[in-house]
Amino acid sequence: MLDEVTEDIEVSGTFEWQNGSWPMQIRLRGASTRHALKKSFRVSFPDSSPLPSRVIYFKAEPMDHTMQQEKLSHDLFHAEGHPCSQVTYVNLEPQRRLSRCLPQQVEPIRTPFKEQAGLNPQGHLIRAATFGDPRDAKPGDPRGKQERIALDALKRFLIQAWDEPDDSFESWVRQHMDWPRVRDYLALQTLCHRSEIEANDYFFYQDPDSGQWSFLPWDHNNGNFAVAAFGNRLHEPHRRRFPQSIPQLDGRSPLTTSFIPGSSSGTQSSAEPT
Repeated sequence: MLDEVTEDIEVSGTFEWQNGSWPMQIRLRGASTRHALKKSFRVSFPDSSPLPSRVIYFKAEPMDHTMQQEKLSHDLFHAEGHPCSQVTYVNLEPQRRLSRCLPQQVEPIRTPFKEQAGLNPQGHLIRAATFGDPRDAKPGDPRGKQERIALDALKRFLIQAWDEPDDSFESWVRQHMDWPRVRDYLALQTLCHRSEIEANDYFFYQDPDSGQWSFLPWDHNNGNFAVAAFGNRLHEPHRRRFPQSIPQLDGRSPLTTSFIPGSSSGTQSSAEPT
């Protein structure tokens, strides 16, 4: 698993708790983070395990040296009542070739998420896959049953959105989308200062009763709150010291701060702001 980081190789293990034991599977997750020293994991359990979820994501956040962007973003969405994954910090102590780390446990957006988030379990849930013309590429990655039906419904919706004339687009959106929820989603993204987003950084959800679509946030670990990502995205986390650009506050000039792992505060660096 650690030698072939680009492959989804699952390793079997045993989960022990309160004098009981259950089989488990673990593999790496993420894209570029697979190459960083600090790894992210996907852990899965059988139905018979005592845990409330069969799948757990441990996100290492190696590109976010604040370790706060994802947590704060999701807390903000939750505070405003928007459906969003739960995020908590955990103390993980791997053995052998992996270093001790403080990852974030991020609730997966899968079928169980819908009911836990107050959404209709029968609704379509699809991870976005493209910003382009839906005729040219698969528009998303469905979750749960009836994947083909869900994907066809999303494709029809996106083609209509793509073809709708500008002068009638607003009325079309209000008819086919849950506009209050979409409006809140866009406002919260702005409040988070979301400066980095990719096509697969959000989910589509269709309510089965109204037929309207809305968005669910995902992958808020790079670029939120004006925190600059690392210049060298794959090798920077390996270094003991690394710079962070601090946005201008109260009319003061931006500062570049170096954070040392294990310390409680930063020390000003003479490096130029990035």
